[in-house]
Amino acid sequence: MNAPIIFCHFSPSRYLNYVFPAVKLTNPDKEIFLLGDESNRPIALKYGLEHRYFTEFDYGEKLALFNQFYQLIEGRNHHGIRGETDWVNFIFKRWFYVYNFTTASGYEKFWHFDSDTMILTELSQHEYKFKNYDSTEQCNGMCINGFINNLNVVSSYLDKINNLFQDQEYLSGLRKLFDEVYPEYAFTEMSAYLEFKKESVVNSIRLNTVINDSTFDDCMCYKHELETERLFVGREVKKIYTDGSGNFYGYHEELKKPVVINSLNLSWLPIEFFEIVLTELNKKQANSAPAVISQVKLQNMTSLGQIFFRECYIKYLRQNLRRRVRNIVKPILQKMKILPN
Repeated sequence: MNAPIIFCHFSPSRYLNYVFPAVKLTNPDKEIFLLGDESNRPIALKYGLEHRYFTEFDYGEKLALFNQFYQLIEGRNHHGIRGETDWVNFIFKRWFYVYNFTTASGYEKFWHFDSDTMILTELSQHEYKFKNYDSTEQCNGMCINGFINNLNVVSSYLDKINNLFQDQEYLSGLRKLFDEVYPEYAFTEMSAYLEFKKESVVNSIRLNTVINDSTFDDCMCYKHELETERLFVGREVKKIYTDGSGNFYGYHEELKKPVVINSLNLSWLPIEFFEIVLTELNKKQANSAPAVISQVKLQNMTSLGQIFFRECYIKYLRQNLRRRVRNIVKPILQKMKILPN
């Protein structure tokens, strides 16, 4: 059975309008699912994804046990509640939803990515790389993500999550750690995965491992041995080059050569970055494949940061100028009783 691509997300985040057409463009023959809610159903359907309500998969003994023992454990400077939603609860529960969905649908293997990930390649071409592993990892090796080749590893991971929430000594240690040392941290699915790896034999590999001259990005805001550049908004990111034909490259400083970039996680980046990546990706022609690495000339290409500067610098400058003028004028108008305080 063809391994589907699965996203799990609540809310109609704006970047979905770039992530979804990108994955449909690069994977036209894959089943692509969004386990979502009513607010993002129109976006999924607009771009041809299959939408399922994640509440349809809110069942089973594992999830009942999680609901019984879950509690938000966070430091005073961590904000796990967003609006009325316990975001930490959701990032745990999404794996229960994904597990229930895949088992109910008969999928033995699948791809799963965070919903702010732009997929730049046909994923079926890369599955052979991971056939000898149960799963791949992202988040600097702290989360299960990417290609899941064995559902048993997900089942065991969920059992570990439930065991940890019943381990009062472990939870007390976390509270003390967050109170005294790391007030900006919380107990999340990544913490649970690290504990899972300590006690289980997890046959996994980092998804960003360079194999056959290509790699999947963990997060563009982290270096991961690739050359970086600083954006005009101040953030340092991987320097990703585009060849004008829908292909993306980075320079690996340890290997001392270019590598093909198969995906980009754009967490914490402006929405314009999603738009730029999709625009460049749309330049891909039928059967257009990345060049042989030995023939890649990065010096002849443009980086995403350079495009961002070219297309957005004046816009951001005007926005900042308007904001500054407003901050100066508003108190004056309030003092003159023209505007209410």
